[in-house]
Amino acid sequence: MKDLNVIKTTLSIGLEKPVSFLHLTDTHIVRDTEKENGRAAVFGTTDEQIEDYFLKALDYAKKNNLPIVHTGDLVDYITPANLAFLDEYLLDVDYILAPGSHDYVHLIPGAKEYRDWIAAGGAENDEYKAKQIKVIATHIKNNMTFASKLIGGVNVVAIDDSYLNITDAQLDSLKNEVAKGYPIVIAMHVPIHTKALQELKFIPRENLCSSPEEQKEHAIKNNRPDLAENIRIYNDATWRAIEYIKTEPLIKVVLAGHRHFDHLDEFADGKFQIISCANCLGSAREITLV
Repeated sequence: MKDLNVIKTTLSIGLEKPVSFLHLTDTHIVRDTEKENGRAAVFGTTDEQIEDYFLKALDYAKKNNLPIVHTGDLVDYITPANLAFLDEYLLDVDYILAPGSHDYVHLIPGAKEYRDWIAAGGAENDEYKAKQIKVIATHIKNNMTFASKLIGGVNVVAIDDSYLNITDAQLDSLKNEVAKGYPIVIAMHVPIHTKALQELKFIPRENLCSSPEEQKEHAIKNNRPDLAENIRIYNDATWRAIEYIKTEPLIKVVLAGHRHFDHLDEFADGKFQIISCANCLGSAREITLV
């Protein structure tokens, strides 16, 4: 098995004492006794390698006394074996999770069974998520929709934006966390749209949490009129939440995943967004805030 690749990142946000934690994302644990290495072709690593990388990350965090901030797709899809894995290995781990869409889905995304489910009228929508939360929530320590965890002098706030939307209730909860007065790190699965990410030619409609105006503009610039005319409808609360994140002084950093690559940029004045590469590809990021 290959070694875990730990990237070390230090950001200055004006703390009196340094605060460190391990950022993991997109682990995609696959423990399904009916399918042997069923996702190796997608991720380029076998199910056993994926599990090994995750356990090595847990060991690294334990040895270095680092809480874990996980930004979603912890499991690839829900199976009894995957849930048993969470119960076995996360019981004594100090972590907070902002879920991804894979943490809710009950079938392998893209597989024939999944396509048949969609063809029969299945959909990953809010109603479906509410049903699936009941399945996985008892296996996760924190609330799946919104949670917070004080790490040193920093308040880590986990927001579920796995379907690219943020609700008014989540925004109100975020404002309540801001009122506590701590510098805030937001953990969310889907990154916020930024100009730097736009230059990487990713279509926001499919990959980023962004406004309809930004999506349409970027689709046109990338010669995708089909996307420009078929923009997914985002709720108004999502755009209000993004604006609040960009302008609230106490919000310093956004952690995200979803895209399976490493990226860091300043998305607003003095605010940074860190996207970490997928844990299923052997990556982890040790972040120190000073």
